[in-house]
Amino acid sequence: MENAALSAGQYYNLLLEIQQARKLEAPWISGVRFTTFNHSMGNIIVRQMMLTQDVARLNDFPFIDNLVLNAACVPQKDHAEWVSKINFAHHIYIHHNKKDFQLKGAHLLTMRKQLGEKIRDDKAPNATYVNFKEAVRYKHTYFMNFPQNEYRIPTALVTYFSRLLRGEEITSSAAASLLVIKEKESSTSRL
Repeated sequence: MENAALSAGQYYNLLLEIQQARKLEAPWISGVRFTTFNHSMGNIIVRQMMLTQDVARLNDFPFIDNLVLNAACVPQKDHAEWVSKINFAHHIYIHHNKKDFQLKGAHLLTMRKQLGEKIRDDKAPNATYVNFKEAVRYKHTYFMNFPQNEYRIPTALVTYFSRLLRGEEITSSAAASLLVIKEKESSTSRL
């Protein structure tokens, strides 16, 4: 947790470089949709950056298409305050699952409800909240297939994450319909 928090400055500098590339229409990013995907403790970096860095510099214009806070292992309380200050992304997605086993462990260790676990307080008006409870049950890393694990990403999730990672906007209702997983559905697709 400490190392993640210490990385906030480097993440901020990386985003400034991406922003500058967008401004200058650098060939490697010109016309490209861009998604940042922050998983679990990686969200500590985003939260710490929003709380400690000069984000006004980042908020000149939205240079990121989708910013994803996936299974965020950060306190849920008061998250709307710092998330609502993110203006450098066109769309913000907060993925949560109250059955996530690993986030329940983080909750017990920190004695705080985790953002990726439960959404109870006020929601950030600029974010889309996506509930993964029914789609993945107790899983934490449900966006990847690991060769040693039996779990395979269901086709519905492959579709959802493919669209999200390509920088496409997904409305709340579209997300809900995409995350309907049929009984025993699985996919061997790789992201």
